[in-house]
Amino acid sequence: ATPNRSTAISILKECVPLVPSVGAKVDRLITTLENPSPPQLAYACVKCEFRAPGSGFDRCWGALNDVSPSAWSMPWLYNIRENGVPVFDRLARQKTVSLWDIPVALIKGKHGARQRMYLESIATNREIIKPELTVELAKLEHPLAFLDIEAYRTVVPNKGGRVGGITMFQFSLHVISAPGAEPTHFEYLDSEPGNPNPRFLAALRAALGDRGSCLCWARFEIDSFREYRDECLRSDGYNDDVLWLDQLIVGRRLVDQHALCLKFYINPKSASVSIKQVLRGVWSEDTPAKRQKSLDSFPPHIDPYTFLRESGCVSEGVGAMTGFVAMLSKTGAEREKVRQDLLRYCAVDTAAQVVIYLHWTHLLKGMLGITAEVNAPARNGATSTVPLPNITGVAA
Repeated sequence: ATPNRSTAISILKECVPLVPSVGAKVDRLITTLENPSPPQLAYACVKCEFRAPGSGFDRCWGALNDVSPSAWSMPWLYNIRENGVPVFDRLARQKTVSLWDIPVALIKGKHGARQRMYLESIATNREIIKPELTVELAKLEHPLAFLDIEAYRTVVPNKGGRVGGITMFQFSLHVISAPGAEPTHFEYLDSEPGNPNPRFLAALRAALGDRGSCLCWARFEIDSFREYRDECLRSDGYNDDVLWLDQLIVGRRLVDQHALCLKFYINPKSASVSIKQVLRGVWSEDTPAKRQKSLDSFPPHIDPYTFLRESGCVSEGVGAMTGFVAMLSKTGAEREKVRQDLLRYCAVDTAAQVVIYLHWTHLLKGMLGITAEVNAPARNGATSTVPLPNITGVAA
């Protein structure tokens, strides 16, 4: 029999001296609950954890929480400062928290241009796209590839995996071979024991090839590639595939589509540059960009990310990471279900990039005032002639 290793220890002697003070403390807590002090409204409330309807945030802010458009919707609101503190602190104290209560003169600095774009977009209730984006898009070289990868790092060993360092286990790639061509989809999801990075890289090289621009959303892909390349250099794991990866990194093929969105495009339905939020805004528009075969299985009235989430499928990056680790321990139908969920989610990421890119080109082609042309250097060193609107901005 297993011996009982627990021992009961009486703490009565320690508790008895505390009893007289408990009643007074309870009385103070009851008084506070019955007569709470007025809330100190400020920008710090953005971190409030009590956001459910009728909870603490609603009780503190009351009718101010219903102001629309609210100053809360301004991206990087914290950076709009007055005397070294967020101007929203003063606005909250004055109970003037409309978006239009923000002093425009204070909107400046690193994020000022984006914030002013947002104000214009809300004021006109229209998308804003900058004509300078035409020049940036003209630098891209076909075939155009839209890439998303899934990766993780762990300090806990998992089945057949590695500990420490970046582990790249999946990618999705939509490729437009020529202007007007239907996107072709390539995908890879590792399922073999051991370090997936070499297999991942060989598959990516085969799909991406040696030419054409490769668009990623933000810098996760670029930073992951650099980390893996540097790891191979330190461990003498340099081979032809890693050499190809190095050329991909140091060349001009990788393009941050997120950075283009941040600088040149905004939708009034979303100030965020998260790909999920940008797609949600674009999906609400009547745009031919939504009509592509890879998204035929999704209903037209709801954006694909929301559909995945409401369907209980993988719909965000953390779910993809945990799903992959879980898949390694499953077999049969359970394993295949997780595999299909992962493939579908990753494919939506790159299909979203394509939708956003095609929507941009649709808006730019429809802009009025296209009277001038510029010779823009393409990324392969060639020259392409593109129409440039003879205006400084447009509400689409």
